[in-house]
Amino acid sequence: FSDITIVAIIEVDSLPNLVTNLSIADCQEANGAGGYRDGIRYALNQLSQLPHVHSYIDIAHSGWLGWSSNFGPAVTLIGDTIASSSVSSIPAPGWDSINGFVSNTANYTPVEEPFMPDPTLTVGGQPIRSANFYEWNDYFEELSFDQDWRQAMISRGAPSSIGMLIDTARNGWGGCSYDAGDNGCRPTAASTSTDLNTYVNESRIDRRYHRGNWCNQAGGVGFRPQANPHPGIDAYVWVKPQGESDGISDPNFEVDPNDPNKKHDPMCDPSYGGNELNGNNATGALDNAPHAGRWFPEAFQVLLQNAYPPLDGGSSSSSSSSSNSSSSSSSSSSSSSSSSSSSSSSSSSSSSSSGGGSCSDIKSGGQSGNFNTTNAYCFRTQDTVHGWGVSNFQGRSISVTVNGSGTAVTTPGAQLPSKGSSDYYHFSASAGGVAWASVYWW
Repeated sequence: FSDITIVAIIEVDSLPNLVTNLSIADCQEANGAGGYRDGIRYALNQLSQLPHVHSYIDIAHSGWLGWSSNFGPAVTLIGDTIASSSVSSIPAPGWDSINGFVSNTANYTPVEEPFMPDPTLTVGGQPIRSANFYEWNDYFEELSFDQDWRQAMISRGAPSSIGMLIDTARNGWGGCSYDAGDNGCRPTAASTSTDLNTYVNESRIDRRYHRGNWCNQAGGVGFRPQANPHPGIDAYVWVKPQGESDGISDPNFEVDPNDPNKKHDPMCDPSYGGNELNGNNATGALDNAPHAGRWFPEAFQVLLQNAYPPLDGGSSSSSSSSSNSSSSSSSSSSSSSSSSSSSSSSSSSSSSSSGGGSCSDIKSGGQSGNFNTTNAYCFRTQDTVHGWGVSNFQGRSISVTVNGSGTAVTTPGAQLPSKGSSDYYHFSASAGGVAWASVYWW
């Protein structure tokens, strides 16, 4: 492959774990001889001999290393791994061995928080970085974190040609996902609240319950890969493949026959109540997730629906995703869609008698939006449905009919009966344990 330019992402999360997690026995072992430092130095020494390979070292993300108590030590540890002769028996590869650093790999932190550009802004007499969501972190976003990281490394001796990559595969945060005290949808302006936490929750595009939630989040496809989007940023890249599971959701999982060492992490369980690392918040993990690395179609569909900027296209699946930022923006009313059939159904009022039955809420554009209730929920759509599924349906059952009558389909994903262009599919879900349940289709 010597005629192909290769960008190598070096050891995701490895060195950051040596900064913050040395209280864990495995990290202590990885901090010693033959551990992460030695392995990364060896890799850089080898890869730097290949002129078509461009190496970028992973630096986690702003929600991990953004605090000053982590940022400084991380710059020192990673800088020493590259250039110091005193931290390893493996020769230092030096600054010429890397093209730069990569952040947000497989994570969901947005490139920018457009309505909160200044973490020192005061609301209710307190800086917004002191809100529960940010916990005094100095960085709300990847862009400022990466630009400051780059400058810190230049100050340590890195050349000014050093650059940064940002993984934007899943940090788009369009559409609707998690209810943070509003309707769970992407905000369009800064909040006007004078309460600190309300202001932050209504202003942030990162919709997670907690920044420490990392497993199978209902994010969205982010910026497309792009060279030189900002000063010091070499490119937006898609490192984590969309639709690849972060980890299995079921704690009583079946062993992966191809990789029996894969385990369950409770942060991948939608029903897990959290721990001190995520402020004892709900995990927000999507249900029915397979083992890490396996194809997770429900997550892929959510990422398409919540893409920001919206995805282009005119087919059923892509028009659903391209309209998500508007069609998903309300859990009780419909909005415009890029497809003509969605637009016609969206313009119907909830009192319309077309389609019969008892479901008053009319949805379009490929998803129901979050139910925002643990009670039973019913809605209808006039969209053409080629395939469908459910998300976060713990304890719920589903029944789908045409116009609220006839034979019901009760197995998620099963083929639905055909309907006429003026008919409606009625989706009736029973009560369940999670309020952010949803139905999607394409």
